[in-house]
Amino acid sequence: MEAYAQNKPMLPAPLYDLQVWDQLSPSECAAIAQVVARRLPPAFHFVRIETYAAGTQRHQIALFTWQAPAEREPCYFVLIPGSTATLGYDRAHKPRPSAEHMYEWQNSHFYKEVSPVTFDGERVSDTLPPRYDRLYEHMDTVLSPLRTVTITPFLLEVAARHPQQLVAKVVGKYKYQHFQHSKRKIRGKCWPPDFPHHLAKRLIGPSGFRLPTSNEWEYACAAGTRTLFYWGNAPFDETNKPYDEMDEHEYPSLNAFGLSIATGSSRGEFCAEPEIMRGGDGGVADCGGYGVLAVLLPLASSYVDPIDNKESILIGGYGGYVRRLYDLARLSPSQ
Repeated sequence: MEAYAQNKPMLPAPLYDLQVWDQLSPSECAAIAQVVARRLPPAFHFVRIETYAAGTQRHQIALFTWQAPAEREPCYFVLIPGSTATLGYDRAHKPRPSAEHMYEWQNSHFYKEVSPVTFDGERVSDTLPPRYDRLYEHMDTVLSPLRTVTITPFLLEVAARHPQQLVAKVVGKYKYQHFQHSKRKIRGKCWPPDFPHHLAKRLIGPSGFRLPTSNEWEYACAAGTRTLFYWGNAPFDETNKPYDEMDEHEYPSLNAFGLSIATGSSRGEFCAEPEIMRGGDGGVADCGGYGVLAVLLPLASSYVDPIDNKESILIGGYGGYVRRLYDLARLSPSQ
C-alpha cells in the first residue's frame, strides 16, 4: 500500500475513493475536475458534472471532451474515480431465471435430441424440469472470478468505436484503404477488414491513449454495482424489479458512470490483454437464436470472452471495438 501511495500523482484524494467522491457536492466535484483539466493535454476540455443512474447505482460524473485536429467532432470522456473494489461473479449468490427463460436456454443447449412434442401437443423440452445446475456450470466458465482490485482514476471514452472509425493517418506501413480493399495475403488468407489487437494499440498510442485493462473495463462497466449487469440481475433473477419485464432492447443505454457499454453482444471490446475481449461474444448467441439468457449473458460486467487462437490475435478477424483510456497516473505532480 505504501508503494501505491508513493506512486500516486498529486490529484485530489476523493479521486481515489469512489465512496468519498459520491459524498461531494456537484460544485466540489466540478472544482476537482477543473484541477484535473489544468493538468491534461490541451485537447481535453472539462464540460460539466452530470448525474447518471442505473439499477441501484447513482453517481455524479465529470464529463470531458477531447478533440484532435484530424477529427471533425469532439469525443466524450468521463472521469472515473478509482477505488478498492470487489469484481467478479459471486458464485455464492446465484441468480434464478424464470422457468420460461430456462426452457428457452435448455432448448438451444442440450434438449435438441429430445422428441419435439408429447401426445397432448406440448413440447417435451417444456415439460422437463429446469436444469439450473447446467446454467450455473456454464456461467462458472464464462464469468470472471470474485476478487478485490485497486483501481486508480482514469478518463474513459463514453462510446467504443470500431478501429476503422479512428483511422486518420497511416497505421504502420498500411493505409486505411489496405484494410478495406487489399487482397494482400497473410498466411494464405486475405487481410480482414478488422484491425488486429496490436495495430489497434498503435493506432491510439500516439495521442496518449491506451486500452483499458480487463480489470479497469469490468470496474467501469459495473459502475459500483455487485449485480450481474449494471442494471441489476434481470432477466436472470425473475424477482429483480423494475427491469424483469423489459426486453433486451429496453435496458438503460448508459450505466451509472455515463458509459455506453455492454449494450450489444456483437460489440466485443479490446482490452490491454490481447487474449481477452470484454462486453460481448461477437454476436454468436444472438445470431444463433439461442434465447434471451444466452444473448444477454455476454453483457454481464464479469463476462470474459477469451481468444485462444494465436492467429486470430495476430491478424484480427473478430471485430474488436476500441474504447480509449487516458491514464491519469501518467500525470506528473508539476502538471
